[in-house]
Amino acid sequence: MVVLSLVFGGAVATGAMAVTTVARMYTSDFLREFRDSLGFVVLQCLLVGLLVGVALLVVRSRSLVLPAVAAVVALVALYVGASFGFLLAPLVTGHGPSLRFAAPWRPAFSLTLLVAPGVAALLSGLRVLITRSPASRAGGAGDARP
Repeated sequence: MVVLSLVFGGAVATGAMAVTTVARMYTSDFLREFRDSLGFVVLQCLLVGLLVGVALLVVRSRSLVLPAVAAVVALVALYVGASFGFLLAPLVTGHGPSLRFAAPWRPAFSLTLLVAPGVAALLSGLRVLITRSPASRAGGAGDARP
């Protein structure tokens, strides 16, 4: 169930990242300043992290490795989705890709790109902490037997 949730969350996050990258590269003047800004990149990272993290909320894993794996899945989804979006944009827009859109996705390290793995790790870590709590192991407060 854990692997299925990881794959599903990663696939949905990759698709969302590809769609938002194509929207970012669309050649209209509608919200152009916002689409070219760092805020849009942070919004993309937040969306990817939330999708991966929410997919893992259904898992009842007590392993502390899950947040680290969720962070890796979110980072992979971020880069793969941006690459797919960069490759699909010419099909949607009818123009070739421009290098000004690829600047935030070059392999250089950026603290901004750590938003996605941070959010995914936070959500899955909260789920692990809730699952590991004493109340969940005892079956909840209402199930306590003398």
